[in-house]
Amino acid sequence: MPADVTQLLNEWRNGDNAALERAYSKARPMAGAPLLAVVEGRVEERVPMEGASRPTLIVERFISVDSQGCSGPQSTAQLENTYWKLMTLDGMPMESPPGAREIHFVLHSEGHRVAGFAGCNQMMGSYQLAGEKIDFSQVGGTLMACEYGMEQEQKFQQVFARVAGWKISGETLQLLDGAGAVLATFESRYLR
Repeated sequence: MPADVTQLLNEWRNGDNAALERAYSKARPMAGAPLLAVVEGRVEERVPMEGASRPTLIVERFISVDSQGCSGPQSTAQLENTYWKLMTLDGMPMESPPGAREIHFVLHSEGHRVAGFAGCNQMMGSYQLAGEKIDFSQVGGTLMACEYGMEQEQKFQQVFARVAGWKISGETLQLLDGAGAVLATFESRYLR
């Protein structure tokens, strides 16, 4: 067997692909029926046994299959006590500075404290929730200087003063201003 096919088969056996396939076979009500599959994984270019390379989902962790959840993204993420990784800020895609941890925050329900990493420094503060309204206060950070990311960090910390609301769709959190415009988007991450 060629080495690349052997590698694919080993990844299939060692990952959660088999668990996904079993759950799919068991859950689908009829052939061709849509199912919502929730997995953690990655997409890589792979060469199949025949044909040109194509994007292929590599399932690292199977979470669930739901035949009722295909009407739209189901939210499994909770606002509080979830690690939220920054994806966009004021409409611009954001990436962490080279060699730095990813920019994120967590709303700790106990004590209504916000904590996270802003790109160079730790950030902290407090928040109050009232339904879909949220108010951040005393958001600041440590005062270490870094070679990269200081401007981005400042923008990230300043956005919290403009936040008035929030919305979760699937695994994506949007922080909104008073008019409902999106200030920043985040994706939930699950700690291992």
